[in-house]
Amino acid sequence: MMAAFSPDGKRVALYSDRSGALAVWIVDAAIPERAGMVPQFMPVARFAPSWSPDGARLVVHGEGTDGPGLYEIDTASLRAQRLRLPAGREYRFGLFAGDRLYAGWVGGREGELGAHESRDGAWVEVARRSDVAAAQYDPRRERLLFTKVGRAGLFAMDPMLAGETQLLEHVPSPRFYRRWWLANDDRIWIAD
Repeated sequence: MMAAFSPDGKRVALYSDRSGALAVWIVDAAIPERAGMVPQFMPVARFAPSWSPDGARLVVHGEGTDGPGLYEIDTASLRAQRLRLPAGREYRFGLFAGDRLYAGWVGGREGELGAHESRDGAWVEVARRSDVAAAQYDPRRERLLFTKVGRAGLFAMDPMLAGETQLLEHVPSPRFYRRWWLANDDRIWIAD
């Protein structure tokens, strides 16, 4: 099971097969019986769901009525809609940071990350960076934390994907490049 808490900590988005097929569920953390399943959408359980800063939307990689890709899920209506991103890429994960969407994909032999801004209902790439295996947004410091493909450590870069600071040298290991979380209290949790 992969899960992510909403920014206010009151809800959890998770992948579960409790309905018989793998699905995205949004659960009230205080009353677990209050759970809603996103219909007609099957997630690819490789990266956890990612919440928007206001908790109104999720970004999830999966397959819905518009085929495979990155989807935006409205957390109130539980409606999934495929994001209009540049074509020809195998997107794996996404995350919202303010008005910007960051989308990761496999490019050549390494991971790519693009920063996108919404224009006329489509997401337009405004910056790109190679060698990104996984990323999370740090709203307090307005930066992205990321791991690199095949390399140990945790790094930080600015919102336009420039600059690089190494925060941790030996963890997470390349094998566990997705097993780290930034907590609301600025601590970094690593399951390595």
